[in-house]
Amino acid sequence: MVDHNERNQSVDDIDYADIIEIIDHHRVANVVTNQPLFFRAEPVGSTSTIIAKMFFESGIRPTKEIAGLLSAAIISDTLLFRSPTTTETDKRVLNRLTKIADINPEEFAMKMFRAGTSLKNKSPEDLIDGDVKAFTIGDDKIRVGQVMTMNPEELDPIKDKLTKLMEERINAKGENTFVLVLTDIFNQKI
Repeated sequence: MVDHNERNQSVDDIDYADIIEIIDHHRVANVVTNQPLFFRAEPVGSTSTIIAKMFFESGIRPTKEIAGLLSAAIISDTLLFRSPTTTETDKRVLNRLTKIADINPEEFAMKMFRAGTSLKNKSPEDLIDGDVKAFTIGDDKIRVGQVMTMNPEELDPIKDKLTKLMEERINAKGENTFVLVLTDIFNQKI
């Protein structure tokens, strides 16, 4: 399991899987295994930071392509260090990876975020089913989704449709609440 260790965030039929390794940067939750396993969890902003560290600790230099992919993941997860979960470790590892990948992190981030956060070709269904996690707090079942964009005004024409779909989802899943968080990446507004 990578970047999660909760049953409700994993694949269907996780109870029948033999989990042999977990690499994560989230809280430790409710995963159960049948045997001992390798478990590495660190309080960093991205699981890709941990994976890159594992390359370096093993004396393996990632290829230019792998360094680029890991860089993109760290940039995405930390919002190019704007996320409050960003650590100095994320910054050091990204610096090392971007040298291998031969990319400028700021320029790369702007291109990546602009391409990845455009809402123009996304349906309301895509937005509410995308980056979504379910939580149980006491007796309440809560669904939280996040939409990241550099153009929040693109949501205005579909706001009513989003609200209706969110209500349909919580009714269909027997949940109490669905919170959809819109994050304006570079203006750091929610």
